[in-house]
Amino acid sequence: MVKPGGSGDLLPSFALFPGQGDPALVIDAILASNAMDVWVRDLRLFGGDSFDHTPPSQALTDRQQEIFELMAATPYAPTAVDALASLLKDKNLATARIGIEWQGLPLTLRTAIEAALPAAQFKDCSNLIRLIRMVKSTEELKLLTQAAAISEEAAALSLAQAQPGRSMLELADHFRTALAARGADLDHFAFSPKGLGIGTEMDYHPTADDAFYVDYGCVYKYCGSDSGLTLALSPLSD
Repeated sequence: MVKPGGSGDLLPSFALFPGQGDPALVIDAILASNAMDVWVRDLRLFGGDSFDHTPPSQALTDRQQEIFELMAATPYAPTAVDALASLLKDKNLATARIGIEWQGLPLTLRTAIEAALPAAQFKDCSNLIRLIRMVKSTEELKLLTQAAAISEEAAALSLAQAQPGRSMLELADHFRTALAARGADLDHFAFSPKGLGIGTEMDYHPTADDAFYVDYGCVYKYCGSDSGLTLALSPLSD
């Protein structure tokens, strides 16, 4: 983002769940405050090139002070992989059998992980982790339900304004605004003009005899929703 010719890979972070002992997170130092309220307490930092180490002028709570001291304890590991390797060595897991979600990781990152931990036995657990994620906690179920409800409410408000000649982009903007008013972010608002696939950006003005698919969803506290329906601009025939 800041270096011409630099990598286009997303900034990596890692979560470690050992068979025994406490879990840990590997995150960039400048983003450590995001873990302020996370239940995982073991944080391992890397990077942090732009972090200002000047002590805050205001009093800090216990957890805020803990985060600040962690962020002020330099030097950090230079990269996420270095921090991950150090973490695994600290937990005596550098030669362990490690299940990792390889799918989606850039090849350069995978190569770096394998080079940093040559004695580890890596197993691709991408599908296993998906199966584990299928089982939702009570809190996750609550958030997913809220996300779905927010999306449905926002869509109902937006699509109630549909009329012949009114751009679907206007309805998308209304949907976005309704989501924001409920504390959620837009994930998607897509539609299928004349059955020509699904899109999000065409300035489509439906006609009175239109009936087509609308797909929409939001993100609420990291949980997503996805719904859809058929929008008819006039009563349907038998």
